[in-house]
Amino acid sequence: MTASPTSPSFSLVSVVMCTYNGEQFLREQLDSIVQQSYPIHELLIQDDQSTDRTTKIIKEYQARYPFIRLHINEKNLGFNANFHTALCSATGDFISISDQDDVWHPDKLKEMMACIGDKAMCFSFSATPQDHSIADIERRLNNNESLERLLFSNCVPGHSMLLRRSMIEQIPFWDDNVLYDWWLAINAQLYGGVARCNKILTNHRVHQESAMSLFYQKNYKKAKPYLPYLKGYQSYRALRKKESWQKFYRHIYRESNGQKELNTAHRIVDAMLGKSFFPVNLSFSDYKGQNNHVKIFASEFEKRLLNQLNVSTKLLSVKPDTLEYIYSTGDSKLVPVKLQGTVSAGRQYYISDTICTPDSVLAYAPAGVLDTITIAYTQKVKFEDVSDTLKRQIPLLAQKGVKFVPASVEMIFPVDIYTEKTVEVPLRGVNFPAGKVLRAFPSKVNVTFQVGLSHFRQITASDFHINVSYEELLKLGSDKYTVKLRSVPKGVNQIRISPEQVDFLIEQVSPDYGN
Repeated sequence: MTASPTSPSFSLVSVVMCTYNGEQFLREQLDSIVQQSYPIHELLIQDDQSTDRTTKIIKEYQARYPFIRLHINEKNLGFNANFHTALCSATGDFISISDQDDVWHPDKLKEMMACIGDKAMCFSFSATPQDHSIADIERRLNNNESLERLLFSNCVPGHSMLLRRSMIEQIPFWDDNVLYDWWLAINAQLYGGVARCNKILTNHRVHQESAMSLFYQKNYKKAKPYLPYLKGYQSYRALRKKESWQKFYRHIYRESNGQKELNTAHRIVDAMLGKSFFPVNLSFSDYKGQNNHVKIFASEFEKRLLNQLNVSTKLLSVKPDTLEYIYSTGDSKLVPVKLQGTVSAGRQYYISDTICTPDSVLAYAPAGVLDTITIAYTQKVKFEDVSDTLKRQIPLLAQKGVKFVPASVEMIFPVDIYTEKTVEVPLRGVNFPAGKVLRAFPSKVNVTFQVGLSHFRQITASDFHINVSYEELLKLGSDKYTVKLRSVPKGVNQIRISPEQVDFLIEQVSPDYGN
């Protein structure tokens, strides 16, 4: 897939900044952004529950620059989820990412807009206080941001990125197992490519209190493999077993398939996932034994195993050396699978779906028994306080005289985190007679609600309806109306309406009103 190109010449640019206790360097960065030579459509700042003077400083600038928008999270999301929701809220054609403690070159946006062309992303270079010469900077410059390199290292920093919003709208959500800028760079290569602006356009401040420094201090002291970097064979083997690692590389494998320019990366991921070694299939019809008793010796399929190995690889043994089974024939039918048990999410999380693969299985049994089988139940499960997507292979409940194929199913329970969103919803009069209209003060109310992060973008003001009927107003006996929602979209809860009451009047208008 390719991100839909938008001409950079007449395009709106949003700047997204995520803040958390950044008062020390914030003013300097804000000054460098508002003084950009390229016009800024909006500066969207999303604060993650700062406890210092960060929000006070932002509000000072907001009073002077009307294009600054401030959103304060209801709870601390962490920088990954904070950037995610902030990027989804931006409305410009292009989105530039800003750290709270850097300083931008006055022409940063202008230079990057001139460079991005038809690519999904553009990035520039930065200088740090540790750089004492041009030679120091040149040694750090990223000269290879190919997908092949991105498979193993996060080499495109988020603070240097300019992205197409159309690309953001295409990519799946990331989680805390993958840093947000790495995920963006990967997907930019998958959905349109990456352009490099060979100029130093940011003074990047590195200090102990930055979000990245705190992240590494917290996670790597515990030796947790949050990032699926390959650090030696042993680490590779351990990481490969993790669901986050598999999810990350399966996405790259799918999206790079069929893209000629990404063929090398696709083949690398293919090998990393172990997809190049295929199972040996034996046809049942070739091995019908006497009295339904079958023996298959390893020598009969050894050649097919060797064909998949490198020439330099030697097959030492096959265990067991004999496959033996006894079979019986009977009727079969397809029956749906039903989960037995309970799955409950932890606080601030919810189970967004239940995915069963396959969702139906073949039941084999004598005709009289088969007629009684309508559902294949799983064995009972109980999962509590689930805070991350859960994937389990669950056996089917055995039934006497019945064989289910397959005998187990893969159950996936996607977990989403609640976040808060506010939309403006108008009050609409219904069933009003001709010549009468509703006037409400205010005419719109703020509807604040909790919604899963994965549905944050989908839920809009149009999903809520406040219909005020003429008959209802006549019965009130006052000029105040308590606002009621007539419909609530699925997946939304903890709804608050502000204001809860509005003043209204029923206005008489001329017959040709609205023509």
